[in-house]
Amino acid sequence: MKKEANTFEKLLTDDPVPTQINYNDILHSFKIQDYRTALHKCQTINTEYPNAWFYCIEAELFITLNEYGSAVSAYHKAFAASGNDPLLDHYISLQLALCYLEQNELRQLLDTLETYFLFYPTKNTRQLSQTYLHYYLYLIALLQQNDPEKVQYIMHELESFDCTELQFLKIAVGFAQNTPGFGEIYEQYINYRPSHACKLNECFLMGINNFKDEADAKSFFENCVEDELYYTRLLYEFESIGRNDIDFTSNTSTYSILLKIKEPHSFQIKKRIRMLSPSLENIIQILGSSEIPHFHKNLDEKSTYIEIHCPTDKWFGDYGHFAQVLLWLCQYAEDIQILISEMYENWIDHFQSQDGLSSYCRYYGKDDTLESKLSTYEEIALKNCNNLELNKIISKTFETYGRVNHVNPDSVYRENHTSMERLIKALQYNPENIEALVSYGIILYSKSNYIQSKKQFETAVQIDNDLPIPHYYLGKILLLENNTALAEQSFQTLYTIQSVNIDILDLKIDAFKVLREIAFTKPETLHTTIGDIESRLSELYRLKTNLELEHTQKINNSSYAQQELKNALDQCIQKLKETPKNVSLVIELGHCHYHLNAFEKAVTAYKKALRIGTPQEFDVTLWLATSLLYEKKANEAQLLLNTALDRMESPQRKAILLGSLAWLYMEEGDKTKASMHLEKAMDLNKDYCYLWYLKAILLTKKGAHDMTLECIAKTILLDVTKRSLLQNEKELDTLKSDIRFWDLVLKPQPNDSRDKC
Repeated sequence: MKKEANTFEKLLTDDPVPTQINYNDILHSFKIQDYRTALHKCQTINTEYPNAWFYCIEAELFITLNEYGSAVSAYHKAFAASGNDPLLDHYISLQLALCYLEQNELRQLLDTLETYFLFYPTKNTRQLSQTYLHYYLYLIALLQQNDPEKVQYIMHELESFDCTELQFLKIAVGFAQNTPGFGEIYEQYINYRPSHACKLNECFLMGINNFKDEADAKSFFENCVEDELYYTRLLYEFESIGRNDIDFTSNTSTYSILLKIKEPHSFQIKKRIRMLSPSLENIIQILGSSEIPHFHKNLDEKSTYIEIHCPTDKWFGDYGHFAQVLLWLCQYAEDIQILISEMYENWIDHFQSQDGLSSYCRYYGKDDTLESKLSTYEEIALKNCNNLELNKIISKTFETYGRVNHVNPDSVYRENHTSMERLIKALQYNPENIEALVSYGIILYSKSNYIQSKKQFETAVQIDNDLPIPHYYLGKILLLENNTALAEQSFQTLYTIQSVNIDILDLKIDAFKVLREIAFTKPETLHTTIGDIESRLSELYRLKTNLELEHTQKINNSSYAQQELKNALDQCIQKLKETPKNVSLVIELGHCHYHLNAFEKAVTAYKKALRIGTPQEFDVTLWLATSLLYEKKANEAQLLLNTALDRMESPQRKAILLGSLAWLYMEEGDKTKASMHLEKAMDLNKDYCYLWYLKAILLTKKGAHDMTLECIAKTILLDVTKRSLLQNEKELDTLKSDIRFWDLVLKPQPNDSRDKC
C-alpha cells in the first residue's frame, strides 16, 4: 500500500496506449471464454503499468482457471499497488479470504481477516453493513475451528449495531450451530429485507413452497450465501472511488445498456441482482417480457433481458464499479447493445431483426430520462397504432408513473399536473385501464372536479363492479349532488364487497359514519334504518380491531421477536455470571422469562430478587403474583398479595393490591370475592383507572351492559390511553356489537388524560 489513492485513475489518464482498447479486449476474451488470452492481456498491462484493479482481474482469471496459488499472489500484488485506499483493501481482503476458504486454508483466512479488522475496526452500523461478508467468513471459520466462545464474544461486540446485516450474521451462526428456530426466522428475514438473500417468490421458482423444515431453510440460505460470495468477486460496490475504468467522455447525461441473458443462467442472474445494494438496484433493472414494448414481435420470450441505465457521472464517477458488473454479466450475455444517446440522437425506441437476432436500441433525450422514455413510447405507438397489445403495455407504463394512493385521498397532491398528464395518456392508449381510471378519478375528486371524477368511477364499475374504491367515491359525489338514495346504494354495495384490507375497511367505516349522520338528521331520505347502520358500523369496527390485533400478535409472537427476547435473556445470564447479586439483572431475568411464557423460571427470578432486596419490591411482588397465577399456583399468589396487603400502609398501594386480588379471583371464576375486593379497592382510590377497567369486565360477565359502558367511560376519562386496551379486550366482545361502545373508545377526547395509574 505505497501508492496514492488515485493511482489507477492517473495511470489511465497518462497511459500512452489507450487502456480502453486493452480493457475491451479483455472483456471480449472473457465473453468468448478465452480466459488464457484475457489473462495474458491483463498481465501485459500489469507488467508495463502495475495497477491494483487489473491485478484483481488477473486474480479472478486465475481463479476461473482453478489456479488458486497464482490468484493469491495476484491479490497480494493488488494490495501492494492499491495505495492507501480503504475501499480497495476492503475488496481485496474479501477476495483473499474467499480463496483461502475454497482451499480450506482456515488459518490463513483468519489471519487475513484479523489483519483487516486490526486496520479497519468496525465502529458503527454503516461499517458493519459494508463488512458483513468479512464477518460471515470469519465467524464460520471460527466455528469450523471449534471456537464458539470467540464467535459469541464477537456477536456480543456487534450487538449495538442495529441493522439487517447483524440479523444476517445471527441467522448464519444459528444455522452453522444447528440452533432450532432459525428456519422460520430466515423465512421472515428474506421476506422483510431481500438485500442479501432471495425473495420468497424465488423459493417458489425453485419449487420450495415455504421451507418444509429447518434443514430445507438452512440449505437454501447456504446456497444464497455461496452465490453472494462468489459473485461479490466481480460486483463488490466501490461506493466513492473515482476511477475511470473505461475511457469515456461525453456531453450527454445518460448511458444505456441492454443485455440478453442465456436462459440457463437467467435465474442466478436475477437472484444475484436482487442481492445487490439498493443503489445498484436502482440502476439495473430486470425486464420481463411484459415490460418490454413490442417483445412479441422481435424479442425472445424465453430469454431474460437486463437493462442498465444511469447518469454518466454515476457510471464513471461514484459508481466506478460498473466495469465489474459488465465483466461479470458478459460471461452470460448472448447479445449486448451499448448505446449513448448523443450517438443516436435521431433514433427512437425500436427493434430491428437481423439474421434472426434481436437488437434493441433505446433513445434517451438530454432532458429528464423518464420523460424521454415516455415520449419515445408515444412515437412507437404512432408507428404501430393498430397494435392493441402494444397500446396496453404503453398505457400501463404511463399509469405506473402517474398513479396515486388509491385508499388515502390525503396523499393526493392537488397540483400534481404531471400525474394527471400521464394518467390521461394512459387512458388514451387504453380507455379500459382500470387502475388509471381510479387514479385519475381520485385526482379529479381532490381538485373538486366532481363531474369528470364521477365519469371515471362510473366507467371503472362498468368494467369491474367488485372494485370497492370507485363505489366509495361515487357515493361521496352522489351525496354532493343531493342524490342520497343512489349514494346509499353505492355505500351498501361497498359494504358487500369482501375485503380484509384495513385501508378498504377504513373507507367502509367512513361511508357508514356518513350514513349514520344522515340517519340522525334526515332519516326519511334513507331506506336503511339507524339500527342497521349502527349494527354494520359496529361490525366494521370489530373486524378492523381484530385484524389490527391479529397483526400485532403475529409480530409479538413471531420467531424474530422471540429470538430477540432469547438474545436479551442470554445477555442477562452472561452478565449475571459476573455479578450474580445484581438485583436489577435478576429482575430483568424474570421479565425475560415472563415474556417467553417460562413462568416457573420467572417465579424463581422474582423470588430471588425479593430475597436480595430491591427498591422495586412492590412492583416485583405484583409480577410474582401474576406469574404464580399463570403457573397454576393461585393459592400462593393470594397468600403473597394478602401478606403484602397486611404490611402496606399507603392507601393508593393498598388499592392496587386489592385490585390485583380482585383480578386474581376473577381469573379463578369467583365473581363474589372479585366484587368484594374491587369495592374495597375503589373505597380507597376511586381515581385509579384500572379499577374501573376491572369493574367493566366484571359487569360484562354479569350482563350489565349499561353499567359496563359507564365504567368504560370513567376509565377513559381517567386515562385516555386505555382506549386501545379496552378496544382490544376480548372479555368485552359481547359489547362490541353496541355502537355506544365504539363511540366511547373511538371518540376523540379533550386533553384530560391524567396519568393516575
